[in-house]
Amino acid sequence: MKDSPTHKAQKPSMSKFRRSLSSKRVVLVFVLLFAGIGAYLLFNGLAATNFVAQEAEVGATTPATVVTDSTASGGKALQFNAAASTGSFMSYPLQTCTTSINGGSNIVISNRSYSGCRGSSAIVITGANNVYIHDVDFDSNSGDIFLINDTGQIRVENIRARNTGAGRTTNGSGQGEVIQLNNTFDNGTGGIRNIKSFGGNTEDQISVFESGGIDATHPLIIENNHIESPLPSDPVNGALAWSSNSGTCINSSDGPNGHDVIVRNNTVMNCGQAGILINQGNRVTVTSNIIYGVQRPLSNVGLTQWNNVNCACSGNDMDHNRVYWINYNGAPTPFSNSGTAGTLSGLSTNVLQDTTIDPNTLHVVL
Repeated sequence: MKDSPTHKAQKPSMSKFRRSLSSKRVVLVFVLLFAGIGAYLLFNGLAATNFVAQEAEVGATTPATVVTDSTASGGKALQFNAAASTGSFMSYPLQTCTTSINGGSNIVISNRSYSGCRGSSAIVITGANNVYIHDVDFDSNSGDIFLINDTGQIRVENIRARNTGAGRTTNGSGQGEVIQLNNTFDNGTGGIRNIKSFGGNTEDQISVFESGGIDATHPLIIENNHIESPLPSDPVNGALAWSSNSGTCINSSDGPNGHDVIVRNNTVMNCGQAGILINQGNRVTVTSNIIYGVQRPLSNVGLTQWNNVNCACSGNDMDHNRVYWINYNGAPTPFSNSGTAGTLSGLSTNVLQDTTIDPNTLHVVL
């Protein structure tokens, strides 16, 4: 069957082909022209604004914060913050004591309140991989957070605590601590930050017992925390005053197996025997903290590296801290370094017995 005229394949005429080719050439010319103009404006216009190479932290804004970090390029680092806790203290749903988790991965605990937990920490997590605890409030517990043999990302943020250590039966094992790590090592992506604690009868409010980062390039970061211990004459909101013959605001490394910790940009006030302590750790940096302590029973020293055994400690640094501390007998004791604890770098950069620190600006408000 022959095709009818209306079904025959039609070939384009040469004139139409030439017109089509000519149109494509016009489009190509315009594309090239606009590309050239754009390139000229980009390179010449931007050059006129005198852009220069800068450290990343120069452009920091909320929710990022520029922090002092002696290990970073230019001595500054850019830290992206977690969003601040919302709502009034203890407004999260109240939980039954205790939350205990053994094993598992990607553990997340958030938006909870715990009160009156006795004989144990309110949260105990053992042998887990990747732990994230955030936006949790604690009031009058024997202990608050106890992490044992955990690995991966260890991230604790936006914690508010009051009167920790109430009813405790021992020191350690999570009791008497707001946060205690035991043989727990962060992979360098987590950290402990934005903790607000108004003491109580605590031991170490933040305790890093034989824990830290996995290596020197993946340290555990403890930063931007605000810790206060009430004085015996000032038991605010029922919080008991610290009474241990040991204890600290931050024990940054407790035991010879602790290593690779950076403690920076924290404010600590009127804690225990010491404000911030290194005990037998390796590669621990304590930098740019404010440490303040008035005379009280059993108080000892503001900033210290201490060791009760002969430890081959190395790589430790204490720099750019501001310290004011009065011990139990009224003597200024901003700093000490035990002769068996190893050498320290950075000491000349600290401001010791800094009388410009205003304690009225340091109080913790939950």
